[in-house]
Amino acid sequence: MAFMFATVVGMAKEPNFSLVSNEHAKGLIFKLDAQSNKTTLKFLDKEEHIIYRENFSNGIFSKKIDLKLIENGIYSFVMENELRSVVYTIDVNSTGVKIIERIEHNKPFFRKKGDLVYVNLLNVNTDDVVIEVYDNNGEILFNEIIENSLIIGKVFNFKKAKNGNYTVIVKDKGTSYYKNIIVD
Repeated sequence: MAFMFATVVGMAKEPNFSLVSNEHAKGLIFKLDAQSNKTTLKFLDKEEHIIYRENFSNGIFSKKIDLKLIENGIYSFVMENELRSVVYTIDVNSTGVKIIERIEHNKPFFRKKGDLVYVNLLNVNTDDVVIEVYDNNGEILFNEIIENSLIIGKVFNFKKAKNGNYTVIVKDKGTSYYKNIIVD
């Protein structure tokens, strides 16, 4: 189990991210150590329209966002990279900004090495996870429901597979993640 955790953590460096609200100055300050990952930051209104978007990689960033001209209401601030997403729900009102909720969601990590495809997921909430593999005709080749598991690791061997396109799907909490595999 320790080996699988080391594999999940070792695949890519996790950026450090923080968001702080200044309740009286009507602004946000975010800090990001992007290390080596492409990280996207987005500020969204309640209809999920993007108000602000910026991509970061390889560096330490700090930025103050002035929200004085933003209408009062509920907004989301999202940090997303290949390993996780963090969503802050914030309330902007006439007196300032308040962080209402922070939700972090780990994503599966897919890695192809030769004929092998590795799927790793750190499932912090031990939610049920479904892993499926489909061929290019939409036929299901593999289907497994993994229950109550903190660390999920699967290896798929495509050495004897026919040439074509395959799709590995990981589903957790209503979200699906796809990895297309080409066998030639």
